[in-house]
Amino acid sequence: MHTFRARACLLLVIAGLLLAWSGAASAFRCGNELVREGDRKYDVRRACGHPDYVEKEADAYLEGLGYVGVREVWYYDPGGNAFVRRLTFREGRLSHIETVGRSGSATGGCDPHFIDEGLDRYQLLSECGEPSARDSWEEFGRFRVGRHEVISGKVTVEEWVYDFGPQHFVRYVRIIDGRVVEVELGDRGRP
Repeated sequence: MHTFRARACLLLVIAGLLLAWSGAASAFRCGNELVREGDRKYDVRRACGHPDYVEKEADAYLEGLGYVGVREVWYYDPGGNAFVRRLTFREGRLSHIETVGRSGSATGGCDPHFIDEGLDRYQLLSECGEPSARDSWEEFGRFRVGRHEVISGKVTVEEWVYDFGPQHFVRYVRIIDGRVVEVELGDRGRP
């Protein structure tokens, strides 16, 4: 009888932990305030302060209409190896909250091997700093972003170049939709 009660209690505790964990992705704490999906940008800014980094991305490109559905992405980086939060807003409301890694250094101590597919744009900037060069253009077609495939259409492609000096190969980093999708090695860097 005691083992049945113990198992029942254990199952209740596990179920409670799973429920608490599943809600963590739809809300996070800023100081004493709780920020949730559905909140307005003003309310998030009031609770969390100004974001550390902001970018705007087009959701889709429709032939004849151009870009429709712009989303705004805010990053909150508390520093000190804490988790960085990426907040996505659509139509003025918080639509998605995700954790994108830990605070970086941006001290010039970037390990060239850190740059890899799936890396978030802000993680790359915070860890490795500004690239040596940037370029961007638009392409039509089907594009892979990590393990997910982007629907056919027009996307903005960014290429960032990182030159780490003559001991390392230059990294040509292709970014689509805020994520690193390809890293190509070039010649050895310049002294």
